[in-house]
Amino acid sequence: MKRWLKVLVASLGLAGCHSLPRPAVPLRYFDYIEPPHIVRRGAEYFLRYQIDARGRMVNFHPPHVRTTPAKAHYYFGVPVSANDPGDVHERSLARDGITDYARRDAVYWLDPNGTETHLEIVDETRPANR
Repeated sequence: MKRWLKVLVASLGLAGCHSLPRPAVPLRYFDYIEPPHIVRRGAEYFLRYQIDARGRMVNFHPPHVRTTPAKAHYYFGVPVSANDPGDVHERSLARDGITDYARRDAVYWLDPNGTETHLEIVDETRPANR
């Protein structure tokens, strides 16, 4: 009876847990009109990219994020059942909870083989009109 109880408790604990998807597609798999990079507008940061989907069907791969104490990593997971129309994708880093990593210039792209590519930060902050 104790054994069954332990199995039941363990299975209930695992049922409530879920892990992040793993990187499934390398950064260089796609052709880009605008490769992934970070945009800064004032105090806000955004991941931005545009896949070149002209003339062909490209599955949409939503970006995922994972962090370590030192770095934040974006990566493409498995495709969802939608096509990427080739629009500009922009995603708030605040939504992903990694704004502090961008302030430290510690945001990378992670490929399935573990290769990290540092994401450039482009400042689009406009000076105030005088």
